[in-house]
Amino acid sequence: MAGFQMSMIAQGYWIYQETRSAKILVLVSTATAIPVLVFALLGGAIADRVERKRLLQICQIAMTALALYVGVSLTLGFMKWYHFLGIALAQGLIWCFNGPARQAIIPQIVGTQRSGNAIALISSGMSFASLFAPGIAGLIYASLDAKGVYYMVTLLGCVTVATTTFLRIPGNTTLKPVTNVGDDMLEGVKYLWSNKSVRALLTTCLVFILFSSPLQFLLPMLVVDVYHRESGSLGLLVSMTGVGALVGTLVIASLGDKGRGKILLITGFISGLGLLMVALIPYYQIAVLLMIVVGMGNAGMWSLGQVLVMSRIENVYRGRVMSIYMLNFGLMPLILIPSGIFADLWGVEKVVGTCGAILILCAILSSLTQLELRKMQ
Repeated sequence: MAGFQMSMIAQGYWIYQETRSAKILVLVSTATAIPVLVFALLGGAIADRVERKRLLQICQIAMTALALYVGVSLTLGFMKWYHFLGIALAQGLIWCFNGPARQAIIPQIVGTQRSGNAIALISSGMSFASLFAPGIAGLIYASLDAKGVYYMVTLLGCVTVATTTFLRIPGNTTLKPVTNVGDDMLEGVKYLWSNKSVRALLTTCLVFILFSSPLQFLLPMLVVDVYHRESGSLGLLVSMTGVGALVGTLVIASLGDKGRGKILLITGFISGLGLLMVALIPYYQIAVLLMIVVGMGNAGMWSLGQVLVMSRIENVYRGRVMSIYMLNFGLMPLILIPSGIFADLWGVEKVVGTCGAILILCAILSSLTQLELRKMQ
């Protein structure tokens, strides 16, 4: 996660410096979603029929190779903004297999009963990485440019591959016999469709994730055009998001399984409120504090969504259901591309504020209408 955070800082700031276009910034950011829409179900089916640890390692090696390629390309001076489109497509394809395997392997390691706390604690670790990684990326960028950041990401990728080697998975991790992959994918969709509560939960998470996402991708524009600051300031904002995410996930981990549905709806409201305040108060020092609020809300939505879904599905379907959960990210272009267009036309503050207001409204409506979701533990 530290490597991912660092690469996003370098990519976003480099592209906006080169193009000064929010449309191009979000276009590159959303290119990752295309493979997710096409191949996510396939990735979930594969994760349910092969050894998940080996699949994770293959994906980690591929991600590391991409980071090294970008670093070398920047060093040689032939990297253009549109080259990042190809990188984003490749990353999206890798994530189609990495994401479901990563989430589905958790209950195999800790058991179903401990999955909720495990997911929350893993999210805390990811949030902890978000505390320092963006700030470090900003400092490296300021002194060594984007290439230095990507070389650091490459090093972190090598460490990740090495540490995964020592991961011990109890029992046999190949969960399904070799059958037709297409049938497996269809079976997963049918299983999800028959589970009304999980369908409602996934729909709510989709809405929350979509309308909370534009700020993350438009932050470089906010830093450059509104706050008139450099890459280090961008890194600090993202780090403050990590502070909020760490606090949020630790609180969730400590709450156990009581009232998690209600808390999920509250986190959606908190995230929306944070976005709205960022839009209304155009001061960098205030934004640093508000990003903590945004981080708390986003971490709650992400962590609780996974926990609630995982606790309601059978082990043999986890890879496929989590791949459908990943489609939330595949649908991000529906909100990010219009956000980039309108940010160029109207200004980034109006776009972020509109998303915050919509998110608040959706959280209130869901609280009033989704009785079963409110009762989820």
